[in-house]
Amino acid sequence: MLTAITRAVSPAIANCQLSFIPRQPINLAKAREQHRAYEQLLEKLGARVVSLPADPDLPDSVFVEDPAVVLDELAVIFPLGAAVHLYMTFFNFCRVHQSLRVTPAMQAWLTDHVWTIEE
Repeated sequence: MLTAITRAVSPAIANCQLSFIPRQPINLAKAREQHRAYEQLLEKLGARVVSLPADPDLPDSVFVEDPAVVLDELAVIFPLGAAVHLYMTFFNFCRVHQSLRVTPAMQAWLTDHVWTIEE
């Protein structure tokens, strides 16, 4: 089954990383509305959506969807666009979340154990 892991829009999204456009004000309510529509579309297309809570320490963390291919014995995470994404990958896939009591990867049935960063 196709699984999409998303994260609610951070209240700190205005501090997100920008590398190619000038910074402009971000409407938090509109961003949340658009993100919910995105999740609903994923569900409509047949994906099981695992939605993680917002994290004010990770303004870019709404973008959990760095491309990956996950098989029973192997997970390949493709090159990440910025160094902060390596931390976000660790945060989203290797760290046990209090609200879930497991890692998001375990919640999405991608693994049965806590991954290390080497994995």
